[in-house]
Amino acid sequence: MYLKIRKLFFLLALAATLPVLAQNPICPMGVYMADPSAKVFDGELLVACSLDLSTRTWCSPYYHLLSSEDAVNWTLHRDVFAAVGPYDEVSYNDMPLYAPDMAKFGGKYFLYYDQPDQSEGVAIAESPAGPFKGGRLVEGAHGIDPCVFVDDDGQAYYFWGQFSAKGAKLNPDGVSIDPSTIVDGLVWLGFAEARPAFGRGGGNPFSGMSNGSVVVNPGPRQVKPELFEIDWIHFV
Repeated sequence: MYLKIRKLFFLLALAATLPVLAQNPICPMGVYMADPSAKVFDGELLVACSLDLSTRTWCSPYYHLLSSEDAVNWTLHRDVFAAVGPYDEVSYNDMPLYAPDMAKFGGKYFLYYDQPDQSEGVAIAESPAGPFKGGRLVEGAHGIDPCVFVDDDGQAYYFWGQFSAKGAKLNPDGVSIDPSTIVDGLVWLGFAEARPAFGRGGGNPFSGMSNGSVVVNPGPRQVKPELFEIDWIHFV
């Protein structure tokens, strides 16, 4: 027993002297961030999130961002966008901000946000870490959880929705959608919310939050391919 105790203390002392290999969790203690959307811009990984002000509340009228050049060491960028207070860039309401997403067009960075009244908006910055200015509505999009996907041919798509995923072509200005291309029910069987779409191995995965099921190679009852060819769906 004595030898076992000595061995245990030795291992604990050794562990205490080892360098920290990764910042985990990636956000500082006491900062509560949810709904992450990760994008790479100019070799830097950016994670846009909604912000909870405590463990007893969810979503607030503020956004922070996380950035990293190596996915190991992270920097917190506070108050990159807000709907109230000194950083308020939403002139039309003071509501909380739900799950965001980001995109880059023409050398500028676009932050897409959504709010409890199902309004969806976009703000623009010169830097990927903000500050994002001039929040405006994305006309024709009503729901939550916006997501932008740029296909290999350069066409950008805008997705959103709850319980039924919606999508449309995003115009080249990055702030408006083509209303003639809106598809409702793009994904609906098993879909709840949170719908990142991304390219992988030449295919177009589409993910969402559901009841823990996983759907692969969706059939006609699960998707509408009129707007966007979905190769597989992942629900969590």
